Amino acid sequence: MISELNSLPSALNRPSLLFCRNPDLVATDMDGETVMMHMELGEYYGIGGVGTFCWELLAEPSSINTLVDAVCEKFDTSHELCQKDIELFIDQLMKMNLVNSVETTD
Repeated sequence: MISELNSLPSALNRPSLLFCRNPDLVATDMDGETVMMHMELGEYYGIGGVGTFCWELLAEPSSINTLVDAVCEKFDTSHELCQKDIELFIDQLMKMNLVNSVETTD
């Protein structure tokens, strides 16, 4: 069973906590960058580089650990730095309502 969380929990890095794209967004690739429009708010957003790579992964519910492992595998970065950057990135996406969090339970 999956239930949505209303706000970002204090512990982002729990195996049971997954993140996915907000389905109310329309997104497209423009020259290697992702451009998004929030349909309800009428606001545009853009991300590039590693952010675009993470955005593609967020098409499916993904944990922080899954994102960190994928980024570390593809890009030359330390696990510790990547962990901090991904947590900050997800936090920012949550604050802008670009991603949703879900808590999985057995």
